[in-house]
Amino acid sequence: MKKIFLTLGTILLAAAMACADNKPISIEKLPQKAQEFLKSYFADQKPTLVTQDRDFGEHDYDVTLADGTHIDFTASGEWQEVDARGGAVPATLVPEGVKKYVAEHYAAERIVRLERDRRSWEVKLSNGMELTFDKQCQIIDIDD
Repeated sequence: MKKIFLTLGTILLAAAMACADNKPISIEKLPQKAQEFLKSYFADQKPTLVTQDRDFGEHDYDVTLADGTHIDFTASGEWQEVDARGGAVPATLVPEGVKKYVAEHYAAERIVRLERDRRSWEVKLSNGMELTFDKQCQIIDIDD
């Protein structure tokens, strides 16, 4: 019985790994919306790696820029996360309410990562603190 479960587990793991596929692509193969985003906010940075990630039938895109900035895009080209990795997220990407809160409470810090989903914004500051805001930019969590 143990052998059957072990064999089934191994087969399921192998199938899951076969479904997950990250392959390098050219920047021209990104959705148009993602290409426009890069031109608008990172025109001075050259992409060094662009990949399409396929996981269980869904796919998204990851872009790494020359300065180390990493950007995740959905299948439709909407950005989900910008990780500046040592720099700062472009201020024009940060919602006004989030910028105001950070300026009032953490004026000496930079926003080094910004992530969004349907319900919230997550911000990582240069001091390592992580802040979570709802869609109305009201603070809902602080993780230091």
